Amino acid sequence: MSEDMRADIAAAWGNLSNKVGKKRDVRKLPEYLNGGEVVLTMTGGLVAGKNGLLVATDRRALFVAEGVMNHSFEDFPYDRITTVTSSRGLVFGKIVIGTAGASRVVDQVEKGEAEAVAAVLRERVEATTRERYAPPAPPPYRQHYAPPGHAAPPQNYGPPPMHAAPGQHHVAPAAAAPGPPPGGFSIAAELRELAELRDQGVLTNEEFESQKARLLRR
Repeated sequence: MSEDMRADIAAAWGNLSNKVGKKRDVRKLPEYLNGGEVVLTMTGGLVAGKNGLLVATDRRALFVAEGVMNHSFEDFPYDRITTVTSSRGLVFGKIVIGTAGASRVVDQVEKGEAEAVAAVLRERVEATTRERYAPPAPPPYRQHYAPPGHAAPPQNYGPPPMHAAPGQHHVAPAAAAPGPPPGGFSIAAELRELAELRDQGVLTNEEFESQKARLLRR
């Protein structure tokens, strides 16, 4: 069966411990993926009594359950996930995906796969958070070079100079006082969100302070 799959899906499917009842799910999986989306890992489990596949891609977590009479599909973009936890019992493990609105429990996961899949989900959530709050890259510096035998053009980065009339001294206008930063309420909301991410362990204290300083410099 894996010969007919995409390479990324086949690799994740090959690492699945228990494939019983999952073939229909993995066949339908490509229909739920977006263009360029890559499957990283997967495991089987139950969500609200439905037996299916929990799939971690490079963009989100998916749960696909393709029954004979009905089907179920849910997705959790990484920028909406707040927590990912896992636990192991005597026979099975469990993965809990928390979002701002609710939590989803994936039960009866193979014990050896529960923590491994949860670790991939946490890594992708943290990477998405870092990318979201990364400071913007500075614009590239462009130096003007004159061809041999020619003078370099003047580098004028400000407004044209103002010439005073004979007998008068030109006084540069005073710079306008900076006004309040725009979007104050948005900055306050982002600071609260950063504090929540730090308290949940998604951001370290150093990353929190760095992003806080960036926001306050706006």
